[in-house]
Amino acid sequence: MPKKISDVALRHAKAHSVIREQGIEWRFHATGRAGVRWIGRLQGSNKRVSLSLGQYPELSLNEARTKAEEARKLAQDGVDPRHTRRERAEAQQRTVAIALEGYLDGLENRPSTMRDKHGTLKAGLRSFAKLPIGNVTKLHMIEALEAYRNRPATRRKLAAYANHFFRWCGERDLISQNPLAMIRKPRSVPPRDRYLNDHEIRALMTCEAPTIWLPICQLVLLTGQRSGEIRHMRMSDLDLRRREWTIPRHVFKQGRPHTVPLSSAALAIIRRTIEKRATDTGPYIFSHSGERPFGKSSDGMASILAATNTAGWASHDCRRTWTTIMQRLGVPRELRKTVQGHAVAHDAASAYEKHDFREEGRLAMQLLADHIQDIVAGRQPRQAHSRRPMSRWSHLGPLNRYSAQE
Repeated sequence: MPKKISDVALRHAKAHSVIREQGIEWRFHATGRAGVRWIGRLQGSNKRVSLSLGQYPELSLNEARTKAEEARKLAQDGVDPRHTRRERAEAQQRTVAIALEGYLDGLENRPSTMRDKHGTLKAGLRSFAKLPIGNVTKLHMIEALEAYRNRPATRRKLAAYANHFFRWCGERDLISQNPLAMIRKPRSVPPRDRYLNDHEIRALMTCEAPTIWLPICQLVLLTGQRSGEIRHMRMSDLDLRRREWTIPRHVFKQGRPHTVPLSSAALAIIRRTIEKRATDTGPYIFSHSGERPFGKSSDGMASILAATNTAGWASHDCRRTWTTIMQRLGVPRELRKTVQGHAVAHDAASAYEKHDFREEGRLAMQLLADHIQDIVAGRQPRQAHSRRPMSRWSHLGPLNRYSAQE
């Protein structure tokens, strides 16, 4: 049986001496320190392998034996332990942040979804972004999701996006197991049905709040568009003479350009916002500097709720209010969906239907603006024709009175 060395022998070893034990080699320098290596051969090829284990005395005798045994087992399986060490080092450098950048760079979703994934995943995985991607555990993800327990919609979205991200990592052998595989999917969030009543509409349209979020919410109510699309409105997107706003494809949720007719009330808000801008250095209208869109929606919304003395509604509820008022005024659903920019189901007939309903939408927008103006002024809203369907095909119903003005 090969003789084993002791700690005493290593401590009293002479300079430039070499001590060996079952493939482990200590080569001592004049300083008393020694380089420790394991030397063996690969099973099958009989190739000689020399693997550095560390420096003595920092690397103890027992630690050297443990590392040598791991290398010996790999060599017996025909695996070069030097390659395994390199792979482990590379794996330690693949942090969550680095893997996430690679995932986000390769996304092929529509621009709005890409922005949403970027913001959600960056914020949701921030607490362990510097951790090697292979070291992420189920507990990490439970804690990440638990941080959003008071925001169930964001929590469910984070779970869905993170699950896709970890599947992407698994396909590239960055992880051996999806940490979300054994975690129950968050419950679906019931759809909101909140919309503003007449009192809240009047308060929103007449209040004064020190935030750019106020005209954004007012425009959501007057145009029915998404607040994120309004935040990204640029001077180049507007045709003030034609009273139109074109949302670029990279901003619009459906990934195509979308033209929105502007009522006189909506146009007035846009003009006032342009006039209030302190500088004119950037393209964005709803911005402090013009260089980038306004983004502090939570602080802005809190300011609006305080100024209006209301509660329980958000900017997207203004979009739902737009739809509800249009429905109340008898605007056909097909026209509402077209103006608002909802996804339209494609079938064989849709390839031939190219009418954009731009003029009908322009009339409907003005009808809604007048209705809101009646609410703000405390007058009885004009609903004489609210039960009659409005159609440019057969009759314009309540829109007839506006056709001569446009």
